[in-house]
Order: sequence, then C-alpha cells, then structure tokens
Amino acid sequence: MKVTLCRFCDYYFQTADQKNCIVGMFDSIGAKQFPFTQETFHLCFELEFEKNESGKSCDLTVRMVNEAGKELFGVTAKFDIPPINMGARTRVFQDFKIQNLEFPAPGTHKLEFKINDKTILEDQLFVADMR
Repeated sequence: MKVTLCRFCDYYFQTADQKNCIVGMFDSIGAKQFPFTQETFHLCFELEFEKNESGKSCDLTVRMVNEAGKELFGVTAKFDIPPINMGARTRVFQDFKIQNLEFPAPGTHKLEFKINDKTILEDQLFVADMR
C-alpha cells in the first residue's frame, strides 16, 4: 500500500456525482505573529492498495510534529481494505478536517502516515514568519 495523493487545502467537498473537489491547495502557511492558529484546513489523501491486501484490516495513523518532535495533531483509524474487483489495485480517498491547529513557532512541520506502525509517507508543511 502507498499514498498516491496528499494535499493540504482550504476547502474540500464531494459533488453529487461523487467527484472529490480540493480547493486552495497549499504546502506553506505565512503568519504575522506566533503562536499562530490556523482556524480550518483540510488534509486530503488517497491510499492505494494492492490485490493481495484486499479484505485485510489495517490501522492508519496520521500525525504532524514540529521540528522539536512535539505532536501537533494525530488521528488513528482502523479500517478494512475494500475488495479489489477485476483490477490489480484499489484506491481509497480520505479527507480530514483540521480545526484550530496552533503553530507555536515558524518552521518545518512533518506529516507522517503509518499503516500498522510502518511509515508509508512523510511530507512537510512549512510555516513562515511574515513579519
């Protein structure tokens, strides 16, 4: 399994015909004072599973840590990998709405994805001092 898409965005919605819409993608945030609170943003990602993983259960952990290693948020979910029909893989799209996340200082913040305690992706969010 792997992460095939990972984006921070201002807004996410799904249309009536099940299309996923990501609006205002970003990989950095600018702030004029610290600590800074980002009121609302979304973390959208897509997981891809191989045929041999179909029907298995897994634990997903997504967390963000600052440069000092302090966890800013963490989410854990247990889910069953859906059956894979006709093809060699399947994809699952997920959106997490994150509210009132406080950044105590500017810096590089690491986003970690783990499946069953194995890291499958690390990404970064940059928070810049705009003073």
